[in-house]
Amino acid sequence: MTGFTELNINPDRILEAVSKIGYRPPIALMDIIDNSIAAFANKIDVILDLEEGKKFHNRSAIKRFILVDNGKGMTNAEVQTALDIGSNVKYPPHSLSKFGLGLKSAGLSLGDRIYVVSKQDGKLTNAKYIDREVVRSEGSYGLVEESPEPRFADLLTDYQSGTVVVIEKPAKPQDSPKKIINELDERAGIVYYEKLGCEGGVEIKIKCGDDAWTVNGFDILCSEEARNSFDPDVYDPRYPVLAIDEDLDDPLDPEKSPRIKVRAAIFPQNKMGNYPGFSVEEKKKINSYKIKRDTSGVFVFRNGRAIRCGDLLAGITKDDIGFRVKISLQDEHDDSFRIDVSKQNVEYPEEFEENLKRLFRVPLGQAREAFKICRRLLDSGDDAEGHAVSERLEDFDEDASDSESDVPPGEQEIRERDLVDSSKAEQEEEVVVDESEDNIAEVNSGERAETEESEFAKVRYSETVTGSYLYRPGMDTYHGTFVRISKSHPFYDTVLSQLPAADTTRQSVEAIIFILASVYNSLYKTESKVTTDDLERLLNKHSLEVSQRLERWILQNQDLFE
Repeated sequence: MTGFTELNINPDRILEAVSKIGYRPPIALMDIIDNSIAAFANKIDVILDLEEGKKFHNRSAIKRFILVDNGKGMTNAEVQTALDIGSNVKYPPHSLSKFGLGLKSAGLSLGDRIYVVSKQDGKLTNAKYIDREVVRSEGSYGLVEESPEPRFADLLTDYQSGTVVVIEKPAKPQDSPKKIINELDERAGIVYYEKLGCEGGVEIKIKCGDDAWTVNGFDILCSEEARNSFDPDVYDPRYPVLAIDEDLDDPLDPEKSPRIKVRAAIFPQNKMGNYPGFSVEEKKKINSYKIKRDTSGVFVFRNGRAIRCGDLLAGITKDDIGFRVKISLQDEHDDSFRIDVSKQNVEYPEEFEENLKRLFRVPLGQAREAFKICRRLLDSGDDAEGHAVSERLEDFDEDASDSESDVPPGEQEIRERDLVDSSKAEQEEEVVVDESEDNIAEVNSGERAETEESEFAKVRYSETVTGSYLYRPGMDTYHGTFVRISKSHPFYDTVLSQLPAADTTRQSVEAIIFILASVYNSLYKTESKVTTDDLERLLNKHSLEVSQRLERWILQNQDLFE
C-alpha cells in the first residue's frame, strides 16, 4: 500500500534559493527582457532610478529597476500567473522562456520586491507584487494586489498594450550604475543581435537620469566584413575571415532534432587598429570588430538569443583572442546541452565537443598564424627585447642622489660586492631550478656575459626568475645595476610582450623597472640605520609587493590591453 504525504515548504527560503541562481545584474535584466520579446514587444526601455544624492559612478546607487515594453500585455489573471513559481504557461515553439521562473529568479536577484502592472487592448490591470518581507511575515508565498501607482501606469500611456516590471528594495552591495549599464549595453548588443538587427526588430533603450542609450546589435562574426578564406601569403589583416560554416548532428537525437549550425571567424590583432600603414577609416573598421578576450571563444545562441558568451573549449585557449565561434541551438536541443533555469549554463556533450575539436583544428592554427602575421607587421624589424632601452641607460648616473649616507665608502664597497655575489648566486640557483638544456641555453644567451662589455644589457628578460617577482635587481662589478624582468609574470605577458621591442612606451616602462632595481641596490649600499639583513629582507619584500600588486591590477584590467 502506498500513500502520499504533503510536506512543508518554507516559502522565504525557496525565494532565497530562486534568487541565488547566479545572476549578475545585466544578465538578470536580460532575462526579464526575454519576457518582453516573448510577448512580441518591439520597444523595451530599461530604466535605472538612482537614490537621492547618488551619482552615476557610485556603488549601490540604484533605487529601483524599471522595465517597460509595448508587448501584448496581460490580463489580471495572466499577471497573477506570471508571478507564480513555475508559471503554468505553455510556451510556443522557439520561445526564449523555458521554466516559468525567469521573472522571479532574475527579479529577486535584483531586489526583494517585484511589482507588475500591465495593459491589454487599452485596459489597465491592477498592480500586483511579491515582496520577500510580506512572504516572511505571512509565512506563505503570495502576492499583494492594489491600484497601480500613477507614476508606473503613466509609463504605458503611449501604448495600447504593454507591461511595466519594477524591481525595488535592491540587493546590496551592488555595482555602480555605470558598470551595470556598460555591461548591459555591450552584452545586450551581442545577446539580441538577431532580434535587433532584423527588419521590424526590437529596439532596446537604457535610461538613467537624463541620459539614454540605444542598444546597437553586434554580430560577433562581423559577417558583412568577413572574407571567405585564409591564405597566409595574401592575408589582409583589415578584415575578418570566415573559417567554418558547418552543421553538426544533435548528439542525443541525431535523427529527429534539427542540425546544429556552427560558424567561426578569424580576426586580426586589435593593435592593427593603430597600424600606421592603414587609413583612418581602415583603423576605425578594425576597432569596430571589438577584438578582445570578452568577445573571443564560443558563443552559444538559443532560439536567436545568446545564452553563453566566450567559452573556451575544444582546444581554444585564452590567448586565441582572434577566434570566435557561433553555435546556434533551438529549444529541441535543451536536453542534449542541459540548458539550466537561468539559460546561462550549457553542458557540452562529449561527442559534440570532440566534433568541435576536429572542426577547429585547422582554423585555430590559421587564427594563430594570422596573429603572427600581424605581429610581424607591428614589430617591423625591432631589435631584441631590452636592447633599445639598455643603450639609453648606458650613461645613466645611478649614484646621483640628494640624500647623504653615513655608510663609509669602504663599507659601501663591501655591500656592493655582496650584491654582485648575491645576484650571481641567484641566477645560478634559478638556472639549476630549470634543468632543461633549452632553457639554460636561453638564459645564457639572453643574459649576456658580463665580461663582454659591448654586449652588456642593463635590461634583460628571463624565463627563470622564480616566485611572483616581476623583476630581480642585479649588480655587475664594472657596469653597475642591471635588472632581469620575468617573462612568466602577467605584466610581461599582457603589456610588455604586446609592444614592439623599440617602442617608446615599452622603453619607458623598462626604464621605470630598471630604476626600481637601481634604487634597491642604492639603498642596500647606503642605508645606515638598518642592518644589511633587515635591509635585504625589506627590499625584497618591497619588490615582491610591487610585483604582486601589478599582477592583481593586470588581472582586474585585462580589457585595457585587449
